[in-house]
Amino acid sequence: MKSTFVSTIALLSITLASTVGASSHHAAFARRHHRSRSSGSAVSSAEKLNKATGGTPASEFEADASLPAVALAAAALKLKKSSSSYPISDGSKTISKIYTDWSTGKAGSALVFTADMDVDCDGIDYKCSKNPDGDDETDYGALAAYEVPYIVIPEGYVNAQIKLLPGNNIVAVICGGKMYYGIFGDTNGDKPEVIGEASWRFAQTCFGDSISGNNGHAQADVTYIVFTGQDAVMPSSALSETYITSFSTLKSMGDEFVGALASSIGLSHSASSSSQSSSAKTSSSTKETASATNTSSSQKASATSASAGALVNASGSCNGLLSDVANRFRRTDSVHPVRSFQMAMPPDIVVVSERKALITDVHRESSHSKKLLIWNSKHGKAQL
Repeated sequence: MKSTFVSTIALLSITLASTVGASSHHAAFARRHHRSRSSGSAVSSAEKLNKATGGTPASEFEADASLPAVALAAAALKLKKSSSSYPISDGSKTISKIYTDWSTGKAGSALVFTADMDVDCDGIDYKCSKNPDGDDETDYGALAAYEVPYIVIPEGYVNAQIKLLPGNNIVAVICGGKMYYGIFGDTNGDKPEVIGEASWRFAQTCFGDSISGNNGHAQADVTYIVFTGQDAVMPSSALSETYITSFSTLKSMGDEFVGALASSIGLSHSASSSSQSSSAKTSSSTKETASATNTSSSQKASATSASAGALVNASGSCNGLLSDVANRFRRTDSVHPVRSFQMAMPPDIVVVSERKALITDVHRESSHSKKLLIWNSKHGKAQL
């Protein structure tokens, strides 16, 4: 009897432990994947932007100009670690490799490849102009190709890298010297699998109105950076099954991840937009103009840095310009806004939370000689 009783107690203990463990795991999973869903009004607003022309403005998902887009694209061409390669189109002799050099498991960890940009209209806009083979669904829902900037990755690769690519990961795409953010939203399961494909919105943002369902950008000069892991997944509070409902969240997360990546590989965050512009206009007949543009933008960058250093006045409060910067980087999801806010500050200013917990952007360290700005999340302001 005693033996039976002990056995029963042991069995109940194991069952309880298993149940608690499973519940804990489920709760953690739910927190990551089922945060507050996009509101009906946000979805309705996004729906209005789902147009073949005049859709989501590029400024809504363009990277901050201080981030080194051109330098990242150049660095991507020098990567060496790869175990997967795909043609950029059926029958093409141009092969693109997916590189893992930047997949470190740390902040800014990413996969990267350089390819062309064919147009994908899968999802609710599968009947887009001249689209020969649309599907009314995408892998993680039924995205709107007119509204959502998303990219496509070969299905076989995704299946083999499911932990790195759970779906809806933040991506950065560099085209024409500019960088834009989107999500990894669909896979390509064709035979053969090809690489270098993005939504209508992405393609038209990069290459204009001449793009259509069967007329993409053929040159393999587009850089695709895919941030890895669960932390890089767009939260459901900013994304429905069909629309991106918070482009501010996309942009803020993108800037944060790109900043961390740039720091980890030794690139400066202060690359001016002018150098990106001049790189996109490489022509011997315009060298003097490009040089003048570089000089002008360099002066602008210096002026911006100087003005940022003067944002805090002698009384220790913040002026209007500082508040504007703070508002620009406000976030509504789980990632603290001070990280993005810090990126707008010069090296002698360090941003801390109202709890006085130092938040360092890409390993920036504080010292007694640096000014501290206290971020007040309740009022969305920063003060000394």
